[in-house]
Amino acid sequence: MTPCEASHYYIQRQQYAEALYACRQWIEEDVANPSAYGMLGAIYQDSEQPSYALMCYKKALDLDPLDGRVYINICRVLQQTNTNIAAIAYGVKAVELAPENMISYMNLGNVYIALGDPETAIACFKTATELKDVAGLYSANAFSNIIFAMDLAETATEQEQQEARKTWNRKFH
Repeated sequence: MTPCEASHYYIQRQQYAEALYACRQWIEEDVANPSAYGMLGAIYQDSEQPSYALMCYKKALDLDPLDGRVYINICRVLQQTNTNIAAIAYGVKAVELAPENMISYMNLGNVYIALGDPETAIACFKTATELKDVAGLYSANAFSNIIFAMDLAETATEQEQQEARKTWNRKFH
């Protein structure tokens, strides 16, 4: 098994010490590989070490500043650490670079909810549900987030909230 494969194998099994070891081997073999730093960031993020995750993701961006997935991950880490203002910039960039990736819109919507802007969050979640090839689970999460954001939004009418719930029930029940 290559260090790359081992990194994936161990992170899927939440064996973070082994995943870190394999990923560091991967970086030693290919020091300029942004995917290796992205994986290292994911390992740190999953093992609840956000400061290390951010350092690794930023190194991945230094190597490939156009990888939308890295912006998605940085947005998520910043959101998890309640650094939501900074998360907006990364979330917007993720949407710009990966407009077909619904996770970009979901993360950005979650940031806007945390900042008390449910109307903008609703727009993000609705865009996520309109993308092609959206997996059912992710689409269900997007609709659930729309309903949640509408409940928070003072501007959403009762009729809009009921329509969102009906759509969710029709699609996922």
